[in-house]
Amino acid sequence: MHHRYVHSVVVVLVTLALVSAPVGTAAAQSDGSSGAPTDRVELSDRAETEAWLDETMARQLEEHRIPGAAVVVLSDGEVVLAKGYGYADLASRRPVDADETVFSVGSTGKLVTWTAVMQGVEDGRLELNRDVDDYLTDSAVTVPDTYEDPVTLRHLGTHSAGFEDTFAGMVADDPSEIRSMEAILAEHQPARVRPPGQFVAYSNYGTALAGHALAEQSDASFTELVDDRIFTPLAMDDTTYAQPLPARLESRRAVGYTYQNGAYRAHDPVIWTLPPEGGSLRTTAADMGQFALAHLNEGAYGSERILEPETVREMHRRQFTKSESVPELNGMGYGFIEMDRNDETIVGHWGDTPRFKSLLALYPERDTGLFVVYNSPGGAPARFELLQAFTDRYYPRSDEPVVEPPDGAGERGASLLVRPPERLGALGVPPSSRRRVVPEKQGNVSVVHLEPRRAKPSGGL
Repeated sequence: MHHRYVHSVVVVLVTLALVSAPVGTAAAQSDGSSGAPTDRVELSDRAETEAWLDETMARQLEEHRIPGAAVVVLSDGEVVLAKGYGYADLASRRPVDADETVFSVGSTGKLVTWTAVMQGVEDGRLELNRDVDDYLTDSAVTVPDTYEDPVTLRHLGTHSAGFEDTFAGMVADDPSEIRSMEAILAEHQPARVRPPGQFVAYSNYGTALAGHALAEQSDASFTELVDDRIFTPLAMDDTTYAQPLPARLESRRAVGYTYQNGAYRAHDPVIWTLPPEGGSLRTTAADMGQFALAHLNEGAYGSERILEPETVREMHRRQFTKSESVPELNGMGYGFIEMDRNDETIVGHWGDTPRFKSLLALYPERDTGLFVVYNSPGGAPARFELLQAFTDRYYPRSDEPVVEPPDGAGERGASLLVRPPERLGALGVPPSSRRRVVPEKQGNVSVVHLEPRRAKPSGGL
């Protein structure tokens, strides 16, 4: 399938003009290649993979001012490589270890939440198409009946519920200030600004609400459910939502940094209040590799199974896109975001906290996975550069001719609500891209991206 991307975006909160490299260009520059089609390199060659990653990661840490990172590469049901780079703590010169260093992964943790929710669907406690309010009858949380159509778990899982995005109540000054999830969700209920099923509007609240609905239909808290049904069977022994961290993990915690005035500045951990949205999830790269292996193996991990194969396929499969007439436009699975490159099916998620940036990308048709996490804001562009460089190296694009979009494609493009800048990646416009995204007077943005490495304006640009 040849990819053509047509984007019509309603930009909220701020207007922006973002200048960045076309998908593939920044990555190609970072690994020294031209970005042209190349012969595929086999992932089974561990030494080659390690040598390439060593060079690539060293360059990224230097160019993007990142103290440390950890990477896991998976293929054919095995860990090809799990390795740390740079420092978890500059003051003590403690290096990053993929098996030992504990990172915050931000919204990448939403994949854990949706795995747990889909377990609830499998065992009959939840239904994807049922009004989510039906699961909140004993809770102080309710969804306003702003529109005729109710909000369902299907909407929450695809970020199409129509909530305004809000950060209210998600962060505390001290762990002692964290209240119950029910209290926080009830107090900080966002407005419903669109009918459900019309637009993708990224919502931390929506995923937290899904986790709360699961807990309301269970005899355990959300974190207890995840510990028992995901972390334990997958042997994710160094993964937790606990704040503060247990002592055995605190001693291995990666410090978050910013680079200011020629020097790195260390920051204290952020205290997050809603576990399902992912901010409080701390884990190692190795543990995230085990989670990814379970998804690549359709729910199985060794002798354990966390989901049935068809459920995993449904999570990875496209469940929502604004424009059925432009099938090349990236869409949403249940929790998973499509991030296709080079005609490869890629699904996953990325995560952002103020200092930590992560990305989990699965290539289900290739039985391949990539996870990376960084401990400074420079990881935001670096992760997408790594994803493109990895895809170019191991699954290079074909040498197909560029095809112009059909008449009317611009009008049929998806209209998505996003939060700049990191949310542009959900549209196939990662922050590392050199495409110019400029708001029109009405607040709309229209871009046509043609592979390989061509883009042209559509409509008002």
